[in-house]
Amino acid sequence: MFGKASIILILGFSAIFLLYTQRFTGFSDTSVENYVDYYSESMAASMALTGANMAANQIFLDQSWTEGFNNIAFNNGRINVTVNTLNIVQREVVSIGTFNSVDREVRILLQPSNFAKFAYYTSIMPGNLWFVTGDTIWGPMHIQGNLNVFGTPVFNGRVTIRNQLRRFNAASNPRFFGGFETGVSIPMPGNVDALIAASNSGGRNFRNTDLFITFNTDGTVTWRAGTSGNFVTEPLSTFAPNGSIVTERGNVHVSGTLNGRVTLAATHSSGTGHGNVFLVDDLVYRQNPLTGPSQDMLGLVATNNIIIRNVPANRGDVNIHGSLLSLGGGLMAEDHGSIGRQGAINLVGGIIERQAQPTGVFDPGTGQITSGYNSRFKYDERFMLTSPPFFPVTGSLEIVSWYE
Repeated sequence: MFGKASIILILGFSAIFLLYTQRFTGFSDTSVENYVDYYSESMAASMALTGANMAANQIFLDQSWTEGFNNIAFNNGRINVTVNTLNIVQREVVSIGTFNSVDREVRILLQPSNFAKFAYYTSIMPGNLWFVTGDTIWGPMHIQGNLNVFGTPVFNGRVTIRNQLRRFNAASNPRFFGGFETGVSIPMPGNVDALIAASNSGGRNFRNTDLFITFNTDGTVTWRAGTSGNFVTEPLSTFAPNGSIVTERGNVHVSGTLNGRVTLAATHSSGTGHGNVFLVDDLVYRQNPLTGPSQDMLGLVATNNIIIRNVPANRGDVNIHGSLLSLGGGLMAEDHGSIGRQGAINLVGGIIERQAQPTGVFDPGTGQITSGYNSRFKYDERFMLTSPPFFPVTGSLEIVSWYE
């Protein structure tokens, strides 16, 4: 019995070992198949990324490029890229990499870079204007010329300039906490034709008159065209449905609390008498984007200057929310040299100006403002991906999304 039992035991263990050997062989085969699949997927994904980068480079060199790439052989696989025009501003790049019959796709969305993305931009910074001690700017900044600094102004975002950093003296020590780069050129826009066209089609357009307008917290606007007559209050959604408001060959006088999205402009200047936006009091959002979610967004556009009026409402601090663009001048304070030391221009958003204008006078001995305002600009991070309605663009495309 012992001999038969031993034979049965041996046969049992042999069957078990044979079964597990077969399973181990199956696991090995599956592992090889999984590895091959993973390798093919990785190679296809890498090829799709390569095609996407090749297309992005071509568009960077030539923004009109839409040819794509057709069945390009690459590393034992194939790359196909198409460039689709989605609408008047957006373009889509679709790159497909193929390896061992496995396809992987990358999609890129590009659209024109918008000037609202800057916390501060100036094309010309005159030699007698300086960022001084007490001036603080948060967010991206560009100077299409020289950057003049005195004392210890603070720049918390990335700063780019086309020419040189000019220090008032050896003790001037600006603080760059977001990076600093020279040799970068970003020209000003030449016109605001798209904004004017929008105001004539779904917005609100005035000609040869000044516009007096106050935004109200409840989503209405109180306005009057011209220097006489009654003011009218109506919903912003019916006053300018697409959010574009333009007065051609006139000025805008504005204040209030905005509930909505608007780009407000004074265009087609003729001398200094037209094309100005006058800030007659604080101009802010119903919800400050620095303290909570906000759906409100404002663009101010002037072909001449954006001017803080010398009125009692602007004594002390001046609070502004929005992206301010001046094609022919800049942001300035009326009578800045004779109004005495005020508070600060507290801007949440950004300013883009042709030429930096004075908002205060400083003492070279102390670097402190003696008359006018300090500048405290805080960037509205939403402007990195979106902008006020029909706000002018830089003319160069940038990637706004990348899907793999």
